[in-house]
Amino acid sequence: MAKWIASDWDYTAWDTKHQEPMEGFREFLDVVHGRGHKVVIFSCNRPTFIREMCDLHDLRIDAIWGEQKMDYDEGAKPVAVMYIDDKALRFTNWEEATSGVLEMLAARR
Repeated sequence: MAKWIASDWDYTAWDTKHQEPMEGFREFLDVVHGRGHKVVIFSCNRPTFIREMCDLHDLRIDAIWGEQKMDYDEGAKPVAVMYIDDKALRFTNWEEATSGVLEMLAARR
């Protein structure tokens, strides 16, 4: 059974500054699809824009959150085995999370 991997769009799958796929993203899709997984884009960006760019650049995305109803309730977070995001912080415990959040915030000043 295919497992879903959720990826952010801007600065993760898509190089927003240069308006092109991030280097290595197409190859990533080939690898995970080759292993029987599916990829859903989970983004604050407009699904219609994401679909247009995927079609234009031959990015074989399995779903774009908000584009069509999936097997989840409307507005709910997609159920995935993994989330990939340029703003992510891996959670292990709240002590490390607090430290990590403070470090990330200081770096973004």
